[in-house]
Amino acid sequence: MCWHYSPVRIHMSAAHGMQVTRSRHPPGIISAFIDLLKKLSFDFENGNTASSTIYDNLPDAYKLKLVKAIVAFELEVTELENVHKLSQNRDEKSYDNIVQQLKNQDGDAKVIGEMMEERKGKVFDH
Repeated sequence: MCWHYSPVRIHMSAAHGMQVTRSRHPPGIISAFIDLLKKLSFDFENGNTASSTIYDNLPDAYKLKLVKAIVAFELEVTELENVHKLSQNRDEKSYDNIVQQLKNQDGDAKVIGEMMEERKGKVFDH
């Protein structure tokens, strides 16, 4: 399982070898891309519906070019390399703060925080 949590750059495992295959857009994928673009742009603009950069406020010609530029591809992971980089280069106080912030969230962030808490003894010599 790969975890990528960008605010604190957490990575648990990384694909070491893979095959990339370009694929045709399966039915419904374009609407799924558009839904994702809407959600991402809305989230990155902190829900500001007046922002000119959320998907719904972009010019139609730009959105058409944007969607056409998306290429579907498949990744076949052929090898995984276990990597534990859960804020290991932090001091203990920062590490504890990151763990607490993650555990206060829902979903994957909470799970990552719990995993980091379990691994703390391996990160800091006590």
